[in-house]
Amino acid sequence: IVGLAKALQLRQADREIQSDKLISFRDHLIDQVLQKIPDSRLTGHPTKRLPNHASFVFKGVDGNALLMTLDLAGFACSSGSACKTGNPEPSEVLVALGIPTQWALGSLRVSLGIHTTFEEIEAFVNHLPGLIEQNRSLVASDLQNQVIDE
Repeated sequence: IVGLAKALQLRQADREIQSDKLISFRDHLIDQVLQKIPDSRLTGHPTKRLPNHASFVFKGVDGNALLMTLDLAGFACSSGSACKTGNPEPSEVLVALGIPTQWALGSLRVSLGIHTTFEEIEAFVNHLPGLIEQNRSLVASDLQNQVIDE
């Protein structure tokens, strides 16, 4: 029992250190994404959120296609909430918050872990703008083709 109590005490101290590190990484990630990507928006409160969580919406982006390109680039993310994984419809929560469908379809959820490094975050925020731009071009092209077909 004494050993278990000591282990819990050590883990609690470590958790606070890890939480501070994750908050710093998360805030840097959020700042960089919002600075580097036009028509991007943070969803949720800027600071009253989990230390390891950031979620965004991007205007004119196909979230599922974005996830595939991120995966190919070595980044594991999600589009929308965990309970909506695989559903191509926009999040009901985002829509209820008044986020237009054109934005809500481009949702991206990023979770950091205790082993996430600053270098990984930098690589992510340096890759993401190009992937978003590429995705927007494809979405715009698809929309133009739909108009021509009609």
